[in-house]
Amino acid sequence: MILHTDVTGHGTPLVFLHTGLQTGLTEFEQQADFFKGTHQVIRPDLRGHGSSISDEYENFFEDSAKDLAETIEHLEVGAVHLVGCSLGGIVALFFAKRYPHLIKSVTLSGITPEKPGNWSELHRQDVDMQKGLLENQEACQYFDGLHRSDWRKLIQLGWDEDWYPFQETESFEGIDSPILYMVG
Repeated sequence: MILHTDVTGHGTPLVFLHTGLQTGLTEFEQQADFFKGTHQVIRPDLRGHGSSISDEYENFFEDSAKDLAETIEHLEVGAVHLVGCSLGGIVALFFAKRYPHLIKSVTLSGITPEKPGNWSELHRQDVDMQKGLLENQEACQYFDGLHRSDWRKLIQLGWDEDWYPFQETESFEGIDSPILYMVG
């Protein structure tokens, strides 16, 4: 699937992947403005986000990596510098492992490398927060206006305690390009 994508600037391609429930245009605005003078800044909407319409989320990370590869090939930009945060960081990691020939460097933040011992409790807290979000009419109206797909279905995937791909985040094996991994 070719992703809906905002492209600005000229130069070496730089891809920014947004967090969950955001879009290519709602995040990385300052970074896009900064880099567009020296780079071709590429900000796609991930699958099911913004104007990248899809309600097929069963293999979200795998499919999203494939979507990104198809989008980069469609744009004919070659290898890219890739930046991803949170959900976008996981997609970036999947992409870098499966399409190393399309990577110049990878910058990751907001991902968890290994399953915490208190994962069940942390997960329960996240699910409670997400359910609260779904009860907030103002928030729902905002996200309804932002996304053309069923964003509620995407949230509900995370309610499965085993949704987080720790088997992927625990290693950078297979990535030969430079990696900047930020945690905080």
